[in-house]
Amino acid sequence: MTNRRPSIRVRKYTWRDQAGNETPGISLWGRDLAAHLTYDEARRLADKLHDLVDAASTITESD
Repeated sequence: MTNRRPSIRVRKYTWRDQAGNETPGISLWGRDLAAHLTYDEARRLADKLHDLVDAASTITESD
């Protein structure tokens, strides 16, 4: 058995609740559905990830 690094897949996905209400958005998948984000939530997460990468790049470049 190998110790593989976890990965995630992202795709456009419409969440449907038990009442049939639909919420369009973005889904994050590991083995199963890990999260569903509205478009606004997905944008905020993308901005946060981008900021974290910028911060990590700055630290790495100054070492």
